[in-house]
Amino acid sequence: MAQQKKVVWSERAQKEKLKILDFWIQQNKSTSYSEKLNSVIEETLELLKNHPEIGRKTDIGEDIRMKFIGNYEVFYQLTKETIYILSIWNTRRNPSDFKL
Repeated sequence: MAQQKKVVWSERAQKEKLKILDFWIQQNKSTSYSEKLNSVIEETLELLKNHPEIGRKTDIGEDIRMKFIGNYEVFYQLTKETIYILSIWNTRRNPSDFKL
């Protein structure tokens, strides 16, 4: 079995994740949904550690892939040992606004 890859978050992706989670806390006046969403994100990243190529290839770059998590797209870059989380994009937003 191949060695598990390490996950490293970019500063941008960390900020985007916190902004998303905070939005849902404010929207719902509760942390329940944000906690659940964060768990789903973490579970997906655990899956990616063992199966990093399950994400869809993008035309952004040869080594950049995208994985859907509910209404969000997680963009990541693969190297031999690492998965770099580049961005989390809300698919309900205007796609022309997305810049990686």
